[in-house]
Parts: sequence; structure tokens; C-alpha cells
Amino acid sequence: MKIAGVKWTNQLKLGIMQEDIFVPVAFFGMIFGIVVLVTYYRNKRMERMALISSGRDASIFKEEENKTKLSSLKYGIFLVGLAIGFIVGDALATAGTMTDWIAYISMIFLFGGISLLVFYLVARKIVKSNEKQPLMSGS
Repeated sequence: MKIAGVKWTNQLKLGIMQEDIFVPVAFFGMIFGIVVLVTYYRNKRMERMALISSGRDASIFKEEENKTKLSSLKYGIFLVGLAIGFIVGDALATAGTMTDWIAYISMIFLFGGISLLVFYLVARKIVKSNEKQPLMSGS
């Protein structure tokens, strides 16, 4: 079998043996992930309950909401950059200007990095605008 100019006969024979290993590793990985998430959210809930019972201000959790909004923006911009990298890499590979794997990898890294730089500029502008708003509304 030949895909994109590479012979896959040896890899297919090894792929059968790798399936035997992949399923148990994936299963235990999922179990580990579920345990980690359950303990994380249980501890988070216990911290909030402790703050409420001691009568302290829960403004700490409002700061976390701003971080999650920025992280969602970061991942969104990053994934769009990766998609653009795939498209440009495919165009370069199809045009024949670069070999397939070099075109894909270089464009994915290039546009992924550009998208992270774009996120940095956007996030910096958002943080600056959020810092100015409370000062303006208070006066």
C-alpha cells in the first residue's frame, strides 16, 4: 500500500500489535483522567464552601472566570491558526513547491506561532481595557 509516496507495509504489520497495547493504555488513561477531574472539582467545591462558612469574600473565583475567557480565546485563535496552517501546507504540497511532510509541519508551526502572537496582542488589549474601566466608572 502506498500513501503520499511512502510505503506502509511494515507500519501496517506493526499497527496490529500496537492496537493490543493502545486499548488498555487508553482505558487506564481515561480512568486516570476521570479520577483527576473528580478530585479537582471536589477540592474546588470544598474551598468555596470553606470560604462561605468563614464569611470571607469569594472574589477570587471571579478572577478565574476572566482567565477561562482568555484561555478559550487563546485555544480558539490557536486552532484557527492550525487549520490555516493545514490549508496552506496542503496548497504548498499540492503545488509541488515543497515536499509533503515539510510543507505540513512548517506551515502548522508557522501559523500556530502567528496565532499565539495574535492572541498575545488581543489579550494585552483586553487586559488594558479591563484595567481602565473600573477607574473610569468610579470617578
